[in-house]
Amino acid sequence: MSPSAIPFIKGRFDITLLANNHMLDYDCDALVETLNVLHKNGIKTAGAGKNAKEAQKPLLIEKNDFKLAIINVCENEFSLSYNDKPGSAGINEFEIAKEIKRQRENGNVVFVLTHGGNEYNPLPSPRVVAMSRFFAESGANTVINTHPHIPQGIENWDGVPI
Repeated sequence: MSPSAIPFIKGRFDITLLANNHMLDYDCDALVETLNVLHKNGIKTAGAGKNAKEAQKPLLIEKNDFKLAIINVCENEFSLSYNDKPGSAGINEFEIAKEIKRQRENGNVVFVLTHGGNEYNPLPSPRVVAMSRFFAESGANTVINTHPHIPQGIENWDGVPI
């Protein structure tokens, strides 16, 4: 993002979710600059980082007695972070399931937000449905899928909104 967007964002948003297929449209240096500008202005981020470990790290928020872990990931796009390369957090269902368990054991409510699926399709693919249900069964409190550009419906799977 251009630093000129900060006056609009600051005061309106506290968090930006960055796992998406466009995070490296302007290359790695622009992503690092975006992260630095957001953090310098007190805006928390999830789903992207200066390296793979940072990108995969959940955003932890604690207010009063409420603890929330936000896991933000995207499909295997060109924007993914690998090793020491900046980029987005990729979807690895098994690692996400382990992270959900870790966060629940730490007393956190867990939101999993994925960026993927077929654009402009009125229904999620069977793969996205199965993945979302797997995250719910793994202990996520809420699963939100983004990217299709249109609503694809809401499902309650074993008490977990998807």
